[in-house]
Amino acid sequence: MNNNYHVRDIKQGDRTAFRSFVSDTSDKGFFLALKLLGDPDEARDALQDAYVSVWEKRKSLHEDRNISPWLMKIIVNRCYDVLRKSARTATMSEGKIVARNLQSTDFNHQMDTLEMGHVLNELARMLPPKQKIVFVLSEIEGYSNKEIYQTTGISQNSVKTNLMLARKKVKEMVKNYYAEAKSIEVS
Repeated sequence: MNNNYHVRDIKQGDRTAFRSFVSDTSDKGFFLALKLLGDPDEARDALQDAYVSVWEKRKSLHEDRNISPWLMKIIVNRCYDVLRKSARTATMSEGKIVARNLQSTDFNHQMDTLEMGHVLNELARMLPPKQKIVFVLSEIEGYSNKEIYQTTGISQNSVKTNLMLARKKVKEMVKNYYAEAKSIEVS
């Protein structure tokens, strides 16, 4: 980010400074929303809602602070709202569909060439909303538990618990994936 804006200017309603802020942060914000939601249209909507919220609440900005973390928190909260409303919890049949989509005729070659990030994104898509957000922020974005707490407002104990549950579910899905893949190889 080149920070061609000043928080003071945004706070005072300077649209040029706000456009510069949007330009500097939109890619990172979009990809975060996309990782959480898995749908580009929903990600764009969440990002737009977040920017509208920042603009509407600009008078509460602190001039001595970077507003990018605040934006990321708003994006995560918007995504969490979308996930809760759409009740995107996965069923086992969805897990089987993902496993089939990840397979090729040469299983070993497929596993060697798959990007782990893609696999994690596919598996994270099937987690309950809170676990998904915590898992994506921790395992894909590399946030610490404290940063997840600061970004989402989820207590640190809840972050730890949800991350533990998410990791356990992902591990189980991976185990099921390998078991299904082996049964297909034997057939």
